[in-house]
Amino acid sequence: MTDPEATQPDDEDFALVGGQPESDPERRGHFPSDTGTLDYAARCAYVQLMRKTYISFEFDRDHWSAVLDFESELRSRMNDLFLELRVDMRRQIAMKWQVPAENGDVAALIRPMQYTRELAAVMFIAREALLAARTGNTGDGQMREEAWLDVADIVDLALTYPAIGENRSDRLRSRAKTAVEQARKLGVLLGKPEQTRLRVSPVIELLLSTDKLAELAAWFAGDRDGSDAPAIDADARRLPIALVEDDDETGEAAA
Repeated sequence: MTDPEATQPDDEDFALVGGQPESDPERRGHFPSDTGTLDYAARCAYVQLMRKTYISFEFDRDHWSAVLDFESELRSRMNDLFLELRVDMRRQIAMKWQVPAENGDVAALIRPMQYTRELAAVMFIAREALLAARTGNTGDGQMREEAWLDVADIVDLALTYPAIGENRSDRLRSRAKTAVEQARKLGVLLGKPEQTRLRVSPVIELLLSTDKLAELAAWFAGDRDGSDAPAIDADARRLPIALVEDDDETGEAAA
């Protein structure tokens, strides 16, 4: 059941300058030098796909519908930029994804993101919580489509990982709280800033594969000698592995 207080990710809504354009069959464009050929709804969906981590049926119904209606055209436009359009019908989520360099000669529009340890921990906790809910491993044996997490519990759990730090200093706690807010802005955790309990978005399943989940599980458990455990740059406090792709140095994940 969806929480009525849960809100969409903190990306600003697309603002229409001058409002919705009039329906005029003779109109050739939406501004004087417009030579574009995409339908207006497709253009708006395209902008949102490029700006946001993802769009979903739950929070972006008009844009989601436009993606389905103009999927072929949008996919072609993204391919021109060496991007893929990924549409997950089961989760009703659409997102962009950088074509890997090993797939050919590509110009990377989206820079690989290296999450801070704390944000990676929050992502890991969210992914584990949703996995547990959907497999019935939540303690009561009940399978659920949704997972909820208390902000305080996320912070406390993150601080138990040896990879985060050797003690629960106020500084580390503050960094963990900041990571929770970053995850909320990314749309991985859903809810308003003042909420103390947040819902996990199914997009986390697309951002963190089961293979990456296992890799992080070993690393956060302190198994740093294992061949699958990623190395750590202690000075930068960043994981040298790209969990997702990044188009903003402040941490906006793209896909």
